[in-house]
Amino acid sequence: MGINEQLDLGLFGSQSVVWKFHSSKVALVGGIRALMIQALEPRAMAAVEKAGGYKVDPAGRLARTIEFIQTVSFAPTKEAMAAISKVNSIHSRINGLDPITGMTYDASDPLQLAYVHNAFVESIAIVHELYDPYTSISEIDSYILEMSSLARLLGVRDFDLPQQYQSLKRWVDSFDPLISTDAAREAVGYLKSPLMPFPMDILWKVAHKGAIHSLSEKQSEMLDLRLTAREKSITPCLVRSVMLSAQFLLPSAPIVQLAKDRAHLQWRLEHQR
Repeated sequence: MGINEQLDLGLFGSQSVVWKFHSSKVALVGGIRALMIQALEPRAMAAVEKAGGYKVDPAGRLARTIEFIQTVSFAPTKEAMAAISKVNSIHSRINGLDPITGMTYDASDPLQLAYVHNAFVESIAIVHELYDPYTSISEIDSYILEMSSLARLLGVRDFDLPQQYQSLKRWVDSFDPLISTDAAREAVGYLKSPLMPFPMDILWKVAHKGAIHSLSEKQSEMLDLRLTAREKSITPCLVRSVMLSAQFLLPSAPIVQLAKDRAHLQWRLEHQR
């Protein structure tokens, strides 16, 4: 590996809010929330099912989603762009007629891509506002702008990319059609307790509660996801304390640590000049 590759900090870089948010354990809450509300887009769910879906390989589907987000966020530019090209190629081959709703779907459709992207970005933003006391609204706005560059590479149009937090929330809230199908509820049901080793299983359960707590009343009703009165009262504090503890006690994902190592090497070389 040449020196340029060793110093390549990828599509965003160490000073980006993407690095801060996506390396945070709170991002797990946002990722789960995103999968929940993305399931309400019937065309997106039909595309997921045709690609293999949760029924055939639920754990693998979840793992590939996490791997893609980590790669485009932290990998060197060449690897990130290769991952994007692979996803675009897969999307180009996935289309058809949803047997449940009768609607046509196309995984490359810019509007469907926009919903999936905006639902993810909004979810990461919302959970950081709720559960990370060190997050500011200006950081959230910067995060939205940074993630827009990724969305464009995936085929989302500029006019479907709100540039500020409040406008992003309005865009997601007004998106139509959203439908609670059996496929959606099945996929969301899997998110409750995927097979994971200790201590990730404990972390996941807490994150799952935090994701439900962050949903709007309308989203909760459509997905039939509700917390008890006691859970509603304790969840915010529980999520904040568990995620903050996990941030300090659990190691970073290997790809995140490698990115930090490259950033540290770059800093050392710059300060040796």
